[in-house]
Amino acid sequence: MNYKKLIVGLSLLVPVVCFAQPHSNLQKTHHRQQTIQQATSYTAQNQAKININTASEAVLQSVKGIGPKRAVKIIAYRKKNGDFKSVNDLTNIRGIGSKMIARIQNKLSVK
Repeated sequence: MNYKKLIVGLSLLVPVVCFAQPHSNLQKTHHRQQTIQQATSYTAQNQAKININTASEAVLQSVKGIGPKRAVKIIAYRKKNGDFKSVNDLTNIRGIGSKMIARIQNKLSVK
C-alpha cells in the first residue's frame, strides 16, 4: 500500500469534514450581522425615529438597548395587542422599564 498517497488523500478530506457544518452557521451569523448593520446605517443616515409599530426585528435591534429578545417581545406584543399608542406603552412588556424608555425614547416613535 502506498502510504504517501493515503496521507495526501486524507489531508484533502479532513478540512472538508471538519469545516462543512460550521460554515452554514457562520453564514447565518454573517447574514444577521449584515442585516443589523444595514438597519443601523439606515437609522444613522436618516436620523429618523424608528416607528415601533412598523419596525422589523433587525431595525428594532439597531437601537442601543434593544437586543434580539426584546425585539421579538416588542413584535409579539404588537401582533397580540395592536399598535402602540405611545412609546411609554413599551413598559407593558416584561423586561422593559421606565429607565430604559427614558434612554431610548428619543430614538422611537409610534407614527
